[in-house]
Amino acid sequence: MNPVRSILLGCISALFVAAGLFLLVRGEPTQRTLAYGVIVFFGACAVVALMQFAPRERVKLDDDGGLTLWPDKIQAMGLVVGSAGLAIGCFLSAPLAKADGEGFVSIIGYVGVAFFGLGVPLAAWRLFRPNALARIDSEGVRTFGLGAWSLDWHEVDAIHELNVSGQAFIAFETKHRNLMHDMPRFALNLSLTRLAVGPFHALSIELWSNKRRTSL
Repeated sequence: MNPVRSILLGCISALFVAAGLFLLVRGEPTQRTLAYGVIVFFGACAVVALMQFAPRERVKLDDDGGLTLWPDKIQAMGLVVGSAGLAIGCFLSAPLAKADGEGFVSIIGYVGVAFFGLGVPLAAWRLFRPNALARIDSEGVRTFGLGAWSLDWHEVDAIHELNVSGQAFIAFETKHRNLMHDMPRFALNLSLTRLAVGPFHALSIELWSNKRRTSL
């Protein structure tokens, strides 16, 4: 999510939370469940929006002269809180919709409970049992997991930053076939980490350039 969309989502969510608080204080007692649902649901949306602005981590090589990319724990924690909040909000709102004769809306609400509720354990697993995303060192770059790939520095022709739908990537140009659905195949999605794009790009170019100089 790009910063403009995050700010817009945060502002809209804050307005709905304020409306829920007003309804909780000034509304009828029968409206309290609805007020809680609005507060929890849009409060979770606000958390998802705000976590985009958490401070970035410093880009620094480890003792082995490399850098391992890990999933962002702040994002994972935000997903746990956000998914739980959205599931609770749907759970509180669905019975109210049914009572008002909005059967279809009620069904959507219960589907939301199942969907966002399932996201809680998945996000919690990512938080407490993270798997490394990639590693970059003096020899090259390699990724882990489904669709993993690796490149030696001598295979790389250029390295550049790329932004796709608000997500930041570092793309590695090679002579290999390098497109998958209009996206570079050999690219690292830094939006999944807390690493700053600019410093990581500079580090990648430094490692690549050092390898090229020593290979001459």
